[in-house]
Amino acid sequence: ASDVYKRQIESLKCLPFKTHVRVHTDSQYLKDGIMLWLKNWKKNGWKTAGKKPVKNQDLWQQLDQLSENYMIEWHW
Repeated sequence: ASDVYKRQIESLKCLPFKTHVRVHTDSQYLKDGIMLWLKNWKKNGWKTAGKKPVKNQDLWQQLDQLSENYMIEWHW
């Protein structure tokens, strides 16, 4: 699963900042994570709603940081 995140990270790094990007992923977890859960994970100290550590936190943090530099539409 971490390969999916790594591919998205590497793809975004290749683009100029502020590029409008439409990302199509076959991972609903990735899409929901970035669009629905990320804000709460950060607010809760990178813990899930069940108080467990977020898996692949380092990759989610990279995606979060990169997503601030682009206009991304996430699609599943």
